Amino acid sequence: MIRVFYEVISDLKVREAIKSLLDSLNQTVWMKGNWHFKEVEISGAVTGHQITHSLGFRPKDVLLLHNSENVTVTWEYGDFTKSAIFVTTSGATQLRFFVGQYQEA
Repeated sequence: MIRVFYEVISDLKVREAIKSLLDSLNQTVWMKGNWHFKEVEISGAVTGHQITHSLGFRPKDVLLLHNSENVTVTWEYGDFTKSAIFVTTSGATQLRFFVGQYQEA
């Protein structure tokens, strides 16, 4: 849809500027994959705590952004499914992260 948008621009300089911007964005890590932002509160030490997601595929990657209490966090990658991921923590904390799959173009 974005490609159609810039192809209908008649001003060639504007069209090339937009194409260049979109090409640059497509090279960033955030654009190379399907990511879902999650924020969860963990009430204490847990083992294999289930966190649901709505990706529709089994994610391979987690990008941890925030661990409020700096506890040990272990992602149970082998247990990830098309609908949930699993985490083990050494204590209560709030986690903020992206879950998905990085894909090299």
